[in-house]
Amino acid sequence: VAGLEEEKEELAEVVDFLKDPGKYTRLGARIPKGIILVGPPGTGKTYRTAKYAVAICDKLSLEEVDEWEYKNVLKRYNELKEEKRVVFTTFHQSYGYEEFIEGIKPELDDDNNVIYKVESGLFKKFCKTAGKSHVDIGTSNTDGYKATGNERLWCVLLGEKEDENLKGQCYDNNEIRIGWPESPKFINQDTEGLGSNNRRSLLYFQDDMKKGDYVVVRSSSTEIDGFGLITGDYEYDDSNREYPRKRQVKWIHKGSPIDIFELNGNTNMDRKTVYALDRVDVNKLVQLVPGANVTVEKRPHVFVIDEINRGNISKIFGELITLIESTKRNGAEEAMEVVLPYSGDLFSVPNNVYILGTMNTADRSIALMDTALRRRFGFVEMMPDVSLLDGVNIVDNSVSVNIGQMLRVINERITFLYDREHTIG
Repeated sequence: VAGLEEEKEELAEVVDFLKDPGKYTRLGARIPKGIILVGPPGTGKTYRTAKYAVAICDKLSLEEVDEWEYKNVLKRYNELKEEKRVVFTTFHQSYGYEEFIEGIKPELDDDNNVIYKVESGLFKKFCKTAGKSHVDIGTSNTDGYKATGNERLWCVLLGEKEDENLKGQCYDNNEIRIGWPESPKFINQDTEGLGSNNRRSLLYFQDDMKKGDYVVVRSSSTEIDGFGLITGDYEYDDSNREYPRKRQVKWIHKGSPIDIFELNGNTNMDRKTVYALDRVDVNKLVQLVPGANVTVEKRPHVFVIDEINRGNISKIFGELITLIESTKRNGAEEAMEVVLPYSGDLFSVPNNVYILGTMNTADRSIALMDTALRRRFGFVEMMPDVSLLDGVNIVDNSVSVNIGQMLRVINERITFLYDREHTIG
């Protein structure tokens, strides 16, 4: 009974939101996690998605965001895209489940043989990112800083046998270093004299590591004795001739060993110079740091689908037909997971993911959408607002034409002779 009352309350708030979206001063958990902006072409649906995304991610009202200059909305929107809290895609006729959730893709191995791997699609990757927590870390070694939850974790071997002198230099100078002084300062896939493993380590260090990623320093097969935030781009600094390749690091922890065997899936670490330690959850690792003060929260993420009705929605969404329901989201009382067909991974949609779509009613009616999917979205109608052109006049040979009034009359005729979904925006 309690669950039924909660669902009634949620439905009432959803209906209230659709009647007056700007009324809400905070976009909280009860606002629809699936919203589609619908209307004829040219009514500003895609334009409006940026405002919705900013309002959702920053927990503001639409009225507040409407007061911003649009250039400021776009600036914040692009910042959220950089943080990977907003992703934008467009559906089309050839878009499929493989691009959206997961599929099997061919690629070449080191010997130029074709191999097939399961590759995650855009939405699955997005959900993995959204499912990570935003972490505020304060330790005795730092003044504290913010992480986005999107960082990769790298494992570095300082010296061939955990060189203590090199470690001491790196810890004292806030850096990490690797060798290969005989190779060019910048290498690529065609650089000669490198084996495949060495080349891969160098390219990871040179190209794949990013500022904001984390790094751990291996001390044994199960332990690390350094953990830090990468703060600098790749440098070649031969002040240490044996280990000239360098990146700056802000150390969170250094010195005493931390056992990460369990966090690493009960697996020993490799003796590779550089590789991604993808099994380890950074959010759990920071909690093992002595003296760490950790605050964890999951922030809203927005997945924008432009022209959502142009794709075969049932085919693209697959299991999401069930998983995007608010009551089935990860963290909800009736949360559900499905086993994905290619990878066999368990998959669920995090509760902090909002799906924001646009739909051109001139191309396809809402009535033609899959009913199971249609009832999982709230629809916000965006019709032409001809009042924006009132007072705009074109004068030719002393004849003045009111553009707003002209468009109003044209749209009235289109509505009468055809339908309102084909009016001009």
